[in-house]
Amino acid sequence: MVALSERLIAPGGRLPMLADRLAVRQRPAQRRVGVQHWSGLVFAHWEVEPAAVQATLPRGLRVDTFEGRAFVGVVPLFMERVRPVGLPPIPGLSWFLELNVRGATARGRGVARWITGRRPRKRLTP
Repeated sequence: MVALSERLIAPGGRLPMLADRLAVRQRPAQRRVGVQHWSGLVFAHWEVEPAAVQATLPRGLRVDTFEGRAFVGVVPLFMERVRPVGLPPIPGLSWFLELNVRGATARGRGVARWITGRRPRKRLTP
């Protein structure tokens, strides 16, 4: 599974500045459709050669670097009570482990994040 969010387009075609990048943290205006709780997170990051990251990206994305360096993060976490808004969690389906591998990318004039998620076969129950 690869999820991509691209919510930031820098005005005027310029490269995104710090203020543009921080604006991505704001909650979207759209109505939420799901609920989830994360626990037991670990954020671990490694510096990786930008060319090595670029080789793994989907077409149309380019690696976004900081001072010429690329970083890849590994985030293991517990997903709990995952469900659509207005519905109760489903035992055996709404609790599970997840492992995300994530990095910073750019597409067009904007900043995007790519996340590759893996769910281990063992499910957690409440």
